[in-house]
Formats: sequence, C-alpha cells, structure tokens
Amino acid sequence: MIGDRPVRDGSARNLLRLTTVLVVAVVAGLSGCADDEPGPAELTFAFGPDESETLGPIIETFNETNEFDITVEWREMPRESDAYFAVLSDELQAGDSDIDVFGADVIWTGELAENGLVTDLTTRAREEYDPAQFVSAARLSASYRQRTYGIPWYTDAGVLLYRADLLADAGYDAPPGTWDELREMASTVMDATEVPAGFVFQGADYEGGVANLLEHIWSFGGRVLTTQASVAGSFGESVMAPNVIVINSARTAEGLDHARSLVEDGTAPREVTAFREVESDEVFAAGDAVFLRSWPLAVAIATAGDLEPDQVGAAALPVAREGDPAFSTLGGWNLMIADGTEDEAAAWEFIRYMAAEEQQRIRARDGAFLPTLEALYADESLAAEQPVLAVGREAVENARIRPVSPRYSEISPVLAAGFQAALLGEEDGATLAARLQRELEAVVGS
Repeated sequence: MIGDRPVRDGSARNLLRLTTVLVVAVVAGLSGCADDEPGPAELTFAFGPDESETLGPIIETFNETNEFDITVEWREMPRESDAYFAVLSDELQAGDSDIDVFGADVIWTGELAENGLVTDLTTRAREEYDPAQFVSAARLSASYRQRTYGIPWYTDAGVLLYRADLLADAGYDAPPGTWDELREMASTVMDATEVPAGFVFQGADYEGGVANLLEHIWSFGGRVLTTQASVAGSFGESVMAPNVIVINSARTAEGLDHARSLVEDGTAPREVTAFREVESDEVFAAGDAVFLRSWPLAVAIATAGDLEPDQVGAAALPVAREGDPAFSTLGGWNLMIADGTEDEAAAWEFIRYMAAEEQQRIRARDGAFLPTLEALYADESLAAEQPVLAVGREAVENARIRPVSPRYSEISPVLAAGFQAALLGEEDGATLAARLQRELEAVVGS
C-alpha cells in the first residue's frame, strides 16, 4: 500500500490484453469462415453448336435460378458427331478434361460405358423416373448391359421433308411412299420449275452418311448385323449384343445399288456425296430441292430460311415396295455425367433440369427437337404449334438403332466409307456388300 491506494500488479492488464486478443481472434475467425465458404458449384457442359438458339437461354435461366448453388458454362464442341466424340473420348481417357456433363449421341453409350468414362446413373434414374415416362427407343438408347448411363434428352429419327406447295402444283395430293414415286415426283417438279435438285441427303464420309446408308439398305430388307436383346430392371435397361454380321446379302446389295442410281439418274445431284446436314438442309431451306432426307430440326431451319411453314411437309422415308414398313435411323442425344466429376450431385441437378418437361417443351416448340417424354406427344397445344411432332413420333416408333457395340467408333468409319463408295459408283452393290462383310467381321472379331 502506498498511502491509501492499492498497488496493482500486471495481472489485470494482462487479462485485459488477453480478452482483447480473443475478441479480435474470434472476429477474424468469423470473417475467415465467411471467406472460406464455398461458392457455387461450377460445371462445364459440353455440347455442339445450336442453330435453333434454344439451348443458350435455357442454360442462362438455370444459372439465374441457381446462382448461389450451381453455375454452368457451355463449352461448344465440334458440330459433327464423330469429331465431337473424338475430342470427348480423348480428353476423358486422358483424365484431364474440364467436362462435367455432356450431351451424348445415342451411338456412344456402349463405348463410353465399356471404357468407364461415364457415371453409372442406374440408382438415381430408378429413384427419379418412371420408365413409362420416356419414349421406349430413347430410354433404351441410354443404357448398356442392364445399367443406365444417361437420361434421354431429345430423340430423333430420319424423316423426308418435301415441298408441299410444289407437289400440289404438280397435281400430287400426298408425298411419295416409295422410292420410285419419289423419283417420278422429283422429275416432274424439276421439269416444271426452276428447282435444280430433286432429292438431297447426307452422303459425306462421316456419321450422318452411316444413318443414310442404313436407311437405304433397311428399306430394301437388308441388315448390318443381327442382335440378341433383352430388357431388365425398373428403368428398362437393355442388353444388346451383336451376334452375326449379315450385311453381305442380295437385299443389302439392292439397297446400295439403289442409292447410287439416285445420283446416276440425276434425281440427286452429285454434290450430295460431300453433303452433311448443314449443306443439305441449307439447299432445301433456300428452295433449291424438292425433297430432303434429314432430321426434324431441318423443318425449323427451312422455315427460318426462304420457305413458309405451309410450303414444307414432313413424311416417313420412302420404302422399296408399296406396303413395306418404313424404317428410320434412330438419332438423338442423352445427358451424361463424366466419370470423376468433382460434384456429381450438382451435375445431376443440371441433368434433371435439362430433361424436365418444361425445357423439353421449349426445345420442341422453338427448335423442332423431338421430346423424349411421352406426355408431350399428347399435348394438343404443343402439337398445334409444332406439327412435325406427329411425323417425328411415328418415325421414332419405326426407328432402328445403329449397331450397338463397344467398338462402334471402329464400325462407323467402315460403313461411312462404304456409302461413299456406293454413291461414287466405285463398286457395285454385291461387291461392296461382300467387302463390308469382311471388314466388319475383322473389326468385331479383332
């Protein structure tokens, strides 16, 4: 004691300092936690160009709705399916891709699944969807060996577009049902008008050429291979195993010779041997062809060009003989998650949104994309806005799948090159069918 005042030691000051330090530490810690909170999951969605201009706004709406949880960036891939697949598979196999979710051509399912490049969605699909919700062909295209690897996004099938106004002016009240009728109608219209081409299609050496090749030989009763198929599981997974290569037949040869004859007699211009969808669709949209073999999207492209909706009709592809069934190549795209994505839950949420009824409705109405949901085909208002749905639905019902194989990327170039050889007249149908038989057996058996 000094006088009447107590002497303070340093303990009180130390306690004050300690309290201050603790408060500052807590505040700093809280601030640090805020900084460390994860932001939205960032996903990269891979898909090709979109001429319909429907995809971008849908992704933007998703981002706006989920801005605090998920952000999706669209990475534009090559336009053609085979070039797209080459980029995708190379990146995924290397293990250094930025792709989380992607649109997958229906022909890729077996190869991607067999190589472990995509996420198995079987459990999620069973919990989320009733198999009956989907068009059967589209649903089965997303599965391989009793497992589901994708969710059907939109489906496709080859259709015949025609100039309804020109056929009516020439006295025809219906589109052609057979190839002979198409040839006759094309000739009549070309003689009476300045339209330079009778029939255009995709004849280039690429995947689209394979679809056209198959439709030609199917229409004459030919096949590429026989398959053994079974369906199992609550989501309707399929097992389809190639059995025997059967392309070497008289009917296949007839179909190949027929394809060549369309070029030889001038029904189709020689330029079709280099046409892909872009070129053939543009020729028709410019009013320079009477008939076009393409996908339903071509209707939207044509009517956005020089043609009015009432000038364009859509029908099933022609057959060789009256009364035969018409077959189209099944097309379409599924939504898949890349194996090893860092946020599978976010990727699944994006898939659910993209495959939902409202988004499929927008794409069908504004882009002529055939939906995979059965309910949309029963929607009368949608059918009135997009008449191609009726023809497209019929085409999908009669569609056949391309060969299902984990080696499809090796099968496809053989068939594409074979179609080129047929159109260019390098080999007659019988010789070409025999050669394709040998080459496909070497691929499948190697």
